[in-house]
Amino acid sequence: MRAFEHKPIKGTGAGTFQFWWSYTGGDEFLRDAHSIYLEPFAEGGILGGLLTLTLLAGLLVGALRVRRRLPDPGLHAALIVPFCAYLFHAGVDWMWESTAVTVLALSMMAVAIAAAGTPLERRPSVARVRVPMAIAALLVVLIQIPGLVSTTSARDSQKLFNRGQFQAALGRATDAIDAQPWASSPYVQRALVEEAMSRLPAAQVDLDRAIAREPTNYRPPLLLSRVDAEAGDVKQALTAYRRAKALRPASVFFAPPGQ
Repeated sequence: MRAFEHKPIKGTGAGTFQFWWSYTGGDEFLRDAHSIYLEPFAEGGILGGLLTLTLLAGLLVGALRVRRRLPDPGLHAALIVPFCAYLFHAGVDWMWESTAVTVLALSMMAVAIAAAGTPLERRPSVARVRVPMAIAALLVVLIQIPGLVSTTSARDSQKLFNRGQFQAALGRATDAIDAQPWASSPYVQRALVEEAMSRLPAAQVDLDRAIAREPTNYRPPLLLSRVDAEAGDVKQALTAYRRAKALRPASVFFAPPGQ
């Protein structure tokens, strides 16, 4: 089993800050960063962080340049000042993860930059503007469907599992995998059901698949070490355990007894 190696240039991938935090020595559980500037660098690497800084700085600079061309910039300040407050608070608090707050901040900058624009003499036809926007919106909705279906199926599997209905839980976990085969969590859910049903070889295969899809997550290898131990494969159990420990070295899960 190949060990994960963190590469700051590439980052760990979108939505994986908690794994970066664990790997770099964080002892507490932390899902998201409290800084809009730190999280992109952790998840997207140097390029992702620089792109985020470029976007935010570009919006502010663009609005300030427009302000100099306005005859009465008083109302314009009512858009720039709150955005500056947003830039500060987003650096020290996770409020930027609230969709409404960030959309409002970006919308204010869009209005501020467009304030010096001139009306178009000729409006484009409805078909040229609205139809592409409708198609784009439809594509965005379609992209979300696999994830929604997979999440719903996985939650159903968990409920059935808690009721002791293992066969039904196994079927719903398989449905979650079919809907989102590139995700890690559906394989973990099915592996847990398979473990409870004493189907240890199948559980081992699914956990290996989960690790391949999310190599920065310490949970699948930790679960795999337990399944390997139950299967009597001590060597593989220790290998999986060491991998999990390497991904979250400061966790109390791996602390020696008595510490």
